Amino acid sequence: MQYSPDLIRISTELEVDPQMFSLYLVHADAFSCELSEVRCYLNGYTLLCLNNTDTVKVHGGTGDVLGFCFRPDFYNIGLSRTVIESDRYPDLRARYSYPDFHLFLTRDERYCGVLPLTADAYRSLLAHFRAAEQFIRAHGTDPMWSCHARSQLISVMCLAESAYQGKQTRGEDAIVRYIREHAERPMSVESLCRMFNTNRTTLTKTIKAATGLPPMQFVLEERLNQSRPDLLFTALPIGFIAMKYGFSDANYYIRAFKQRFGQSPLQYRNEQIEKWHANKE
Repeated sequence: MQYSPDLIRISTELEVDPQMFSLYLVHADAFSCELSEVRCYLNGYTLLCLNNTDTVKVHGGTGDVLGFCFRPDFYNIGLSRTVIESDRYPDLRARYSYPDFHLFLTRDERYCGVLPLTADAYRSLLAHFRAAEQFIRAHGTDPMWSCHARSQLISVMCLAESAYQGKQTRGEDAIVRYIREHAERPMSVESLCRMFNTNRTTLTKTIKAATGLPPMQFVLEERLNQSRPDLLFTALPIGFIAMKYGFSDANYYIRAFKQRFGQSPLQYRNEQIEKWHANKE
């Protein structure tokens, strides 16, 4: 499948594209704007998740803005806003492991598309945005540009979901959130203890109470789960995906994946491709 660069773009202007979902990374100082008639005052680090019918008005303040705008069919050819909002989308999600786009579509008293970020999450997101920008610019010379850009989008949406969960619960433990947002980084019980100034017993108890898993098993679970969209929605090599998600080598990733899900990463990918082809036929 050849993807057009018209399906995705990087923007430095806060605006809504009538055909795209948009993720705007904002580093602001008293930045005032109106999102779909909701007045917002942004300070520090923020991620905005906008759909194609939202409206944006900037009133004042200063801030750096970087946008990641994409059409749903860039994520997968079978997706559109009509499909995503249809009654059958929950069934399609279960069958084809499509993403949940609620960050772009949910609007209520608690959430209008604005996600506060930690400084660390902002830096991680900025790195993904910059990498995506490079891959999009390379669309004329790199035949894998769309897979690489989509892989960055997958990571951005994962980080956005973590920020959303932190905003909704407010009580989520900082250690658990850190692991979710940085599962690909080298980490051990000892390094986590040093980072959060705690001991092994307290760390284990905290993570197990929140997730039901011991610390390093939770890290492995996050790495494996976060890698699955890359397997399904990109054609990137297994070894590249293993490295992206913090595995020391492809063989270790394959063994861990098979032990957890009962099939190898390649079998998992091929099974999904067969489902898509069967549905198309």
